[in-house]
Amino acid sequence: MQFNRVRIEGPTRELEVRIGSVRVERKFAMLLREGDLVLEECGREFEPHEEVKVVSDYEEPEENVPTERVKVIEVERVELLG
Repeated sequence: MQFNRVRIEGPTRELEVRIGSVRVERKFAMLLREGDLVLEECGREFEPHEEVKVVSDYEEPEENVPTERVKVIEVERVELLG
């Protein structure tokens, strides 16, 4: 199978997390899977070997702890375009 674009579909969510607790890994777009949380700043369409920032872990906010909001796309479908 040959393809030259990868498109993801899914809702945009906003996570409220402890400041500095988001851990991000870089993943090639062709390796994205359903359930991945992609940072919204990356977009929705990529070249197969383009690196995409995927949230690998984060800490839930606790009372009296500073928080930040992170916008992510929750991948529901990965489409490989020819």
